[in-house]
Formats: sequence, structure tokens, C-alpha cells
Amino acid sequence: MKLTYYGYNAFVIEGEGKTIVLDPGQDLYWRRLDSLIPRSLWSQVDLILVTHGDADHAEYVPQVAKASGAPVVCSPALAEKWRRKGVTVVPIASDETVEAAGVRVQGVPVRHGPVLNLFGRSLALKPGGDSVGLLFTLEGRRLLSLGDTMLLEEAWRGLRPDVLLVPIGGVMTMNVDDALRAVAAIEPQVVIPVHYHWHILFYRHPADVERFAAEVRAVGRRCFPLRPGEGVEL
Repeated sequence: MKLTYYGYNAFVIEGEGKTIVLDPGQDLYWRRLDSLIPRSLWSQVDLILVTHGDADHAEYVPQVAKASGAPVVCSPALAEKWRRKGVTVVPIASDETVEAAGVRVQGVPVRHGPVLNLFGRSLALKPGGDSVGLLFTLEGRRLLSLGDTMLLEEAWRGLRPDVLLVPIGGVMTMNVDDALRAVAAIEPQVVIPVHYHWHILFYRHPADVERFAAEVRAVGRRCFPLRPGEGVEL
């Protein structure tokens, strides 16, 4: 199985002869403002998984779906929106399990961060009803993507996926300390940090990914911090 990271929460995951795209959103850096997933890959996609509807996670979902014919697994709210655009959707709630393109997907509770601190100002955001964590199985291994979420320690305790994609950037998601608590509760074998060093136009929000990786490895788990365009084979 190969996972290639494209920044924010965007991945291309290959295994079992399938290509899965996770959160095909828009790069929000002012010099790019384009698809995170390379357009050359759109037609090769077999399944699209979406944790929520923010632009950096979902802006290019309809385009990728139409280029590939792949179904989209997402929350019921997003499914209704995209169904009206002619996209094949498979809605999933946080207490449901579905199958799409031969892949089993389980919904997991998450909670998008309610406040964005930008340029010294706090902007209140609506707690979205379109967010869902996604636990899916490929090549007999379970991968969990939490999208943008705050810490829900008890809801995640003992999930034990093989691979955990966990946000560490803070502001709208868990920060490094909360993400370490999440790792302890979830007990994955492999951890890949996401949604850090992200941009919104001219603003860049850093995170101490080196400390995060060191502390994850210190408790005997593998950790792979990836730069956009880098991949790992598991």
C-alpha cells in the first residue's frame, strides 16, 4: 500500500489495484489556489473519501468525481449537495458503516474546531454538521482519517487502526499536545500527521512536527511526517 500526501488532509492511497483519494481540496496559498491532488491523477480514481466540506478538503470533489466516475463517501449533508450536481454519493454518518467501490468505510465521531485565530483576530465559525471521521479498510489494514477535529478522547479510545492520519496544526484542529493524547487513546501502529504548516492566503500556521514525531516514536509507534508530494509504502 502506498500513501502520497499533498498537504492539508489530501492523500492519494493506492492498494488492491484501487486508487483512493482523500479530501481533494484546494491549496489556499495565494500563489497556488489550485487543486491539491494533481489533475493528471483525477481520471485514475476509484473512490473519493471526504471528511468535511471546507474548501481545503472538498473544493474539487465534483470535478474529480466527474473525471473519474468514482463514488464519493461523505456526510449526509454533503451527499445531498453533491447529488444535485450529478455526483454518485454514498452518505455515511458517524455511527454507520457503508461499502463503496469494494471498500468498507466506517463513520467515526469528530468535531470541527469552532474558532479561527487569524491576523490577531478570533473569528467564530459555525460548528459544522458535515464532518465525519472515516475508518476504512484496504489490503486488510484499517486506516483512520480524522479530518479537522478537536480532541474526542473517549469517542476514539481503543479504535486501534493500523494507520492514523491525525491533525496537529491547532487553531481549527487539535494541536500537538492534543494529537499526542489522541494517539494514546486510539493506539494506532503507524501515525501520519496532517493539517500542519498550512496556508490561508498570506497566512502560514506552523506546528512542531519534529516534537510530535519524536514523542510518538518514543512510545514505540512508527511516525511518518510527510511533505507535500512525498509518499510512504506500508
